[in-house]
Amino acid sequence: MLIQNFTKVFARENQPLVMFIDDMQWIDDAGMQLLEKTVGDRELHNFLFIGSYRENEVNQSHPLTRIMAKMENRDEISREYIILSPLNKQNTAELLADTFSLDVVKTKELADILIEKTDGNPFFI
Repeated sequence: MLIQNFTKVFARENQPLVMFIDDMQWIDDAGMQLLEKTVGDRELHNFLFIGSYRENEVNQSHPLTRIMAKMENRDEISREYIILSPLNKQNTAELLADTFSLDVVKTKELADILIEKTDGNPFFI
């Protein structure tokens, strides 16, 4: 209840709250129950939950899979799934250019090396 009340304090109409939890493949049943109660709270408005996980580490019996299946059947919860694919050389060069405030042409060589070393895995890049 503490977490639910905490989110209600900060999630207001003129001040929405965004909660991001990374590596949800490591979440346990207790954490899932807390998340389900918080996200499923009908009194909680102006709240956006973003969770990320490694798809290859979550199977059908994983707590995350079970909670996602439950949420699929709830009309009041809006959800969207984004699958992050490997980055290509152009994406990587643009990311580097943006990060280092450089022209894309100047990042091509480093982008090539990163793609070769990481196979485009965004986590490693």
